[in-house]
Amino acid sequence: MPQAQEDNGKAPASAFIMPFVKRYGYPDLDQVILPSEEYTSCWDSRTRNARWVVERINLNTVSGPGDRKKSPFRPDSRLQPLFRSSLSDFYGSGYDRGHLAPAGDHKTTQANLTQTFLLSNMAPQVPSFNRGYWGDFEEFVRTLVVPSERSIKAAAAAGFSTSSSLSPPFKDVYVITGPLFLPSKETASVAGTGNAVDIDQGQAEGVAVDVPSQSSRTPAATKWVVKHDILGNPMQMVAVPTHFFKIIVAEPYPPPPSEALVSKPTTFVAAFAMPNADIPNNTDLRNFLVPLEALSSVSGMRFLGTGLLDETAKLSLDKEAIQRGLGPNGLAYTYDTVLVLVSALWSCRVALLARVGTARRGLFLRAVTYSS
Repeated sequence: MPQAQEDNGKAPASAFIMPFVKRYGYPDLDQVILPSEEYTSCWDSRTRNARWVVERINLNTVSGPGDRKKSPFRPDSRLQPLFRSSLSDFYGSGYDRGHLAPAGDHKTTQANLTQTFLLSNMAPQVPSFNRGYWGDFEEFVRTLVVPSERSIKAAAAAGFSTSSSLSPPFKDVYVITGPLFLPSKETASVAGTGNAVDIDQGQAEGVAVDVPSQSSRTPAATKWVVKHDILGNPMQMVAVPTHFFKIIVAEPYPPPPSEALVSKPTTFVAAFAMPNADIPNNTDLRNFLVPLEALSSVSGMRFLGTGLLDETAKLSLDKEAIQRGLGPNGLAYTYDTVLVLVSALWSCRVALLARVGTARRGLFLRAVTYSS
């Protein structure tokens, strides 16, 4: 079992466990890691959802021969029956089996695509969210590694100089996805809805959740609650997340040898969180940008701890985000500027391909400049 750590990463003296505690084993299960060929997840036996799913996608993984019509949904036999979800949990529930690692990201082989249809990779999602905005968001992520003539034309129409060659924007994109169970204010207007949202006056139209901070001025009479549906039968229930998060880490192609000494590739990061609810198709993706530090606080997980970003880079990222948010202890989903770039389709330009269009079939992308 992992031991607690101080801020410096070392185990505190209080982490010593008396031998008698170990006599009959810990009450909790050890961390359940489920590795697959192209993605890995961590299972939460209490909510019967994955805590997180990490995947790496590139041009090869998203453009293989895999066919989702040949891949049935099925329980994950690697999990103990007592702690896993089943097909019957979803039948007649009114919720979709929503992929965390999308099937479209893993088409290298039929086996790899089929792996994404394990129920350990599914979370209950509102149908209009799964088939609408979330599905479009997944397609947006794939555009980061796929050359898109449509994206080039959209950029040209927006006034950007475009490259004549259709080369993938990024070499590899790492994606971390998972569920969230966030609180909402219980007031007369939202009590009992189970998925309350709060949009501050003066913010751009969008979907936001008001999460309390340490310096909150919330009146004492206000009550914060976490409300969500559950699927299945008593004793073995699947929790329905109130929100979902997705962190995107995009690594560009290395510079040519002639530029290697003067040009250092930059790793780009963006974090998003959005409610498990119907979201209008024309909602700007930037409404859901969140600081990494805030996301860590509400999820209980430390993201990008090693390898991808050092602490200085993450703190800088969070500082820029919270200037227009609620601070490190709160989430705010509306910003006047783009937090981080998640595309480099056009030379000498920093841009975010913001999804502003209408349908997954015929996705329309708009280029938005980012001032560094």
